[in-house]
Amino acid sequence: MGGSTGITGAADTNYVLKRKRNRRDATLLACGRDVEYQEMTLRFQDLKWELVEHKNTEEIRKAKIPQFFFRVVEFMKVRTEWVGTAAELIADMAETETTPNVVTKYLRQFSYEVLEPVGI
Repeated sequence: MGGSTGITGAADTNYVLKRKRNRRDATLLACGRDVEYQEMTLRFQDLKWELVEHKNTEEIRKAKIPQFFFRVVEFMKVRTEWVGTAAELIADMAETETTPNVVTKYLRQFSYEVLEPVGI
């Protein structure tokens, strides 16, 4: 990548190593035409990089899904139907970590990939 804008040009594959100053751990990002997007956590030890963790595209996508959705799925497992507002959903679930505005945002962002496959 070149320049302050990070333009990659016509590269088939890109690798980016991100590490904070004076840290042993870093993240290697890989993506490209022939490479599935992936993130690898590496540790610099004894003058070599060691793989600590590897995440593929699916694992990264799942990690970005808010835990709230998994609680909604559990909430709906014992119900055949539920109708109400985001505030009512939070109240019925006894949810304390999420606000109605955030619930609405999450529903727009993640309902297709999380709730729809399980019939909610």
